[in-house]
Amino acid sequence: MYAGRGDVDVQTQSSAVTIEGLDGGLKAVTGSGHVRILGAPRSAWTVTTGSGAVDVVLGSDASANLEATTGGGAVRVDKAYLTGTIGPRRAA
Repeated sequence: MYAGRGDVDVQTQSSAVTIEGLDGGLKAVTGSGHVRILGAPRSAWTVTTGSGAVDVVLGSDASANLEATTGGGAVRVDKAYLTGTIGPRRAA
């Protein structure tokens, strides 16, 4: 788990990724793990999974681009602060 200011770049083959309190940019890639992100993007967030679910909770002051995709899971985003498109496997 990571919490704090700054950018994060994490990659795994099959492990879950949990990041809470992120205050910065993000690139997270996993082959088959669940990705859970909570925070306030200050620059782009890119989340990609091959077959894991993606859960994103944005802070009320979030202001950046989000690109979240999964090949075989679900993408769930706190829609209260999202403008763009959201589908079962993609949010952008």
